[in-house]
Amino acid sequence: MRTFLGSLALLGCFLCPAVAMATPVDLGGAYKYTVLGAGPTTSPPISFSAGVLKLGSEAHVFGNAGGRGQVDLSSGVIIDDDLDGGSINAGAGVVIGNQSTLSQTVWESIYSDLEAASSAAAALPGGVTLTQILGSKTLNTGSSNPSVYNVAGSITLGSADTLKIQGGASDQFVINVGGGMSLGSGARITLDGVQADNVLFNFTGGGFTHLVDIGAANFQGNYIGPRMLFKVGDGATMEATRILGSGFEGNIQDITPPLLVPEPSTLVLVQLSLTAWALARRRQARS
Repeated sequence: MRTFLGSLALLGCFLCPAVAMATPVDLGGAYKYTVLGAGPTTSPPISFSAGVLKLGSEAHVFGNAGGRGQVDLSSGVIIDDDLDGGSINAGAGVVIGNQSTLSQTVWESIYSDLEAASSAAAALPGGVTLTQILGSKTLNTGSSNPSVYNVAGSITLGSADTLKIQGGASDQFVINVGGGMSLGSGARITLDGVQADNVLFNFTGGGFTHLVDIGAANFQGNYIGPRMLFKVGDGATMEATRILGSGFEGNIQDITPPLLVPEPSTLVLVQLSLTAWALARRRQARS
């Protein structure tokens, strides 16, 4: 009996890490962050935005934040967990869970992981090819998982436009975007039945010339772009959102990372393993 209980508890240990990460491609060391500016900071820098992390006053990052180069935090910024930075300039009343300066070797590894993830997403076979996304549109699951959409140009949503991603809880989506993205105030990227961590927008624009410009929009999912500057305006709603780019500038309020919701069967097994662990502990205490 003790052997059986131990086996159940051990099964839970293996299951828990498995449900902790489920993006359509492996983000490596970049997965740790909710917001990240990891661009190379060569001298001279590749662009003014490379490695920059700028957060406006009262911004609240649930999770970790990182900026390879200049990190500017306005007054009242809260970062719940780790802030990994190059040169950190913090205003009055800033609260940080843990602050550290990473070596360029570590930063290069994080950036390489981000580049590798972007390349892997762009290389996924099949998919639907679109010239651009202009105005409201619905993306549905295709014949493969992940469902791949390749947008040659940019995504542009006006104030009344919605980009809906529709599918099931286990469906994954990769949207490769060759240009930039512009979301007007009031625009929405919504998920219908799809988990946020299963959605990846991959911006492949080269030369650090493209821009992801987001107004007071509502959006979810993972957004990566090794050569992109992400600019987010005041009033944006970012529940279950991760933004990993060359640089990040945001006059934001709250941003929370996507959380994977385990399948019901996995939840049952995890619960069984916890129960088995508790019973095993009780038997050990009695003996």
